[in-house]
Amino acid sequence: MPEATFEEKLAEYWLKRDPFGPDYEVPMAGRKAEWREIQERVEQALYRHGNDIIVILGDYGMGKTYTLWQMHEHYKNVHELWVTKPVPLLSSEGTSRFAADLIGRTLRQGIGYGQAIDLIRQADDSWQESVDNPAVLDLLRNLASEKPTTRDKAIDRLTRNRDNLIAQEILFALQFVLAAAGRRAFLWLVDEFEYIMILSSTKVSQLVNTLRDIYDHQPEVELRYGPERSAKIILILASSPAGWELLQKLTRDVVRKTGGAGVVPFRQRIPSTNIITLAPLNRDGCHDLIAWRLAKNRTGDIPGEPLIPYDEGFVDLVLEVAQGVPRRILAYATVVLLGALEQGLPRITVDAARSILEKEGFLNSLGVGSLPTKTMTE
Repeated sequence: MPEATFEEKLAEYWLKRDPFGPDYEVPMAGRKAEWREIQERVEQALYRHGNDIIVILGDYGMGKTYTLWQMHEHYKNVHELWVTKPVPLLSSEGTSRFAADLIGRTLRQGIGYGQAIDLIRQADDSWQESVDNPAVLDLLRNLASEKPTTRDKAIDRLTRNRDNLIAQEILFALQFVLAAAGRRAFLWLVDEFEYIMILSSTKVSQLVNTLRDIYDHQPEVELRYGPERSAKIILILASSPAGWELLQKLTRDVVRKTGGAGVVPFRQRIPSTNIITLAPLNRDGCHDLIAWRLAKNRTGDIPGEPLIPYDEGFVDLVLEVAQGVPRRILAYATVVLLGALEQGLPRITVDAARSILEKEGFLNSLGVGSLPTKTMTE
């Protein structure tokens, strides 16, 4: 009799695919307090004058990127907002053309030219009276053209732009377009702020000064045209605590050396209430994280036993070993599931799970695990 395939073995656990791989569509588990705080801050920002910056802090594996994707899914159908997909702060372009690079990638990848075209076509013509730069006005008009050749040329110009000032002018013009299309805010999701750690202090200052300039533009526009003419920017920055602490250190150093310049004004624009830290999951959060992943990948309903093939006690074990870090919880659950499949275990008891983790070398003498890299496809 031929050996059962991997899929057939999974089916014995009522699973049809890997339940623990990357999946940004599964609801957020164990983050009720943080999610409520995020929603409150966005709501407050939406109805304040000027732009806003909200910071989400979390160590590696705590779910910063996942949280940004959850924000995208939650807000993408809210008409008042125009929300991007998460985009990394930096790319291989470096920092000399930081504004052009970040804004360009946001339009191409975070939004997509198709959505930008739809937005311009939905807007009334009032935005055109507010755009001072004739070249930018012409570019956006051409982007929404019904003529494919005209539209393609505009897309090409947007794609090839490397001018920081032009990129910022395009962003500011789109804020007028957003308001003319009935949107109140541009929710801009920016990931991996911690990569400022690879930059010199001079480059970090240049980078945050660019963000400060974008932040400071809105009050001037509101004073000149009125608050209803331009949609505000709500900038969401996701960072590790170490990356954010570097900014804090630079702030202190600048104050000591110069009395206040560079990164200091940028940091002062972010109130402490707008800094949200992702905490380790508690037991309920760990249980839901595993159960919801399993539920999405079931071959059918399993009434009353959401953790099959794991025993309920597995939650306590993996929570302790993974120290509440979501990525570690999922990684250990994968290792244990693979080990159980190899051994043909009908159920995964706590003792069996511990034995598998010890055998694979993922438990040290203190019982705390090292991060596994094994996946279901290996």
